Amino acid sequence: MQCSECESAVYAHGLCQKHYWRKKRTGTTERTRLPAQGPCKADGCERKAFAKGYCSMHYQRLRAPLYTIWRNLRAKYPGAYDPCWDDREAFIDDVGMPPLAGSQLRRIDKSRPWSKDNCEWREPVGMKTPPKGSPDWAKYQLAWKYMRKFGLTMEDVDRMLAEQNGECPICLMPLMLEVEGKPVKVCLDHDHKTGLPREFLHDNCNKGIGQLADEPERCERAAAYLRKHHAEK
Repeated sequence: MQCSECESAVYAHGLCQKHYWRKKRTGTTERTRLPAQGPCKADGCERKAFAKGYCSMHYQRLRAPLYTIWRNLRAKYPGAYDPCWDDREAFIDDVGMPPLAGSQLRRIDKSRPWSKDNCEWREPVGMKTPPKGSPDWAKYQLAWKYMRKFGLTMEDVDRMLAEQNGECPICLMPLMLEVEGKPVKVCLDHDHKTGLPREFLHDNCNKGIGQLADEPERCERAAAYLRKHHAEK
């Protein structure tokens, strides 16, 4: 005998094995779990759909709010968080939901364990999260670094670069300099006492003043020393 839904042999109740178990499981012989096709239907997301029309990230967010953050935090910081956070609901009660899309949960004092009083949601950096390994991934990580360490947005960074005319104030060379086809590393120098950012420098220039303890008098003596011996030549 042939299955009433297809041309396969009957397994039970006039249905082949596939359709029999599908009906037993879902109540119908029609497919209910269709493969996701096309891009994610979340606004602004271009990732490939994973389930129910959403990419893996947005699907997980809909399925279980904060599940991924809760899971990753416990895996990355074993024993360095409030023990009650082993329960996801307790974790959500303590940290709350992110205030804005793209907000990230950060520890306030890294020397202390994660807890309700030692974490906060930080505002997004103003750009969409690009896929890892893409050309914009390094820029995204840098944007988060500036936001986390100095409270600077990418608009602040662009303004600072414009004020410097795109040059390192020590060597006066362009910041976007390449040597042998490789870009020269650029650092955002900061005051080690106040923690406030100063200006963008080439990495070697930044290390140079750092080796001289950021002391103007010591740098001036070093300059005088070099001028003296340069003149002798």
